Amino acid sequence: MDWSGSFWERRYPAEPVLDDTALVGRLRYVLSHGVKEGLVEKSAEWPGLTCLPQLLGPARRLFPWFNWTKRWSKRGSEDKAGVQELFAQDWPEHLKRSPRPLGHASSLQALRELSEQYLSFVAAFREAAARWMRGDFSAPFPPFSFLPRVVPERVARIL
Repeated sequence: MDWSGSFWERRYPAEPVLDDTALVGRLRYVLSHGVKEGLVEKSAEWPGLTCLPQLLGPARRLFPWFNWTKRWSKRGSEDKAGVQELFAQDWPEHLKRSPRPLGHASSLQALRELSEQYLSFVAAFREAAARWMRGDFSAPFPPFSFLPRVVPERVARIL
């Protein structure tokens, strides 16, 4: 595999879904897994975890839970027999990588507005953070932002 960085290198992304059409598009994308890879013919045939039965009606599904920690802690020959199968080379050699979208929308105008709001938020945060780092703790930060952490030795030098 051609990995860059560790497996869980990035933080979880939470891009906003801006309208109902984009929401339907995201739902289609999620439900198409398995089909687009050629593993099943229809989404309803997917044997793994999916929300499709709940979306189609009052279905209740039960899934077996496998204790991987217990399995790997045994390290016996009977457990190692399945390792080759578990990590088989049948998986795709190269994964498709594309930039993470700022958001999901059905119109370019909605994405432009989101981009403008985001850039405005970043500019306001950077301005407030710069004032904060100079010791002005009354600097107004944009709503829903987190204040920078106070580093005592740096604050002492500023004051």
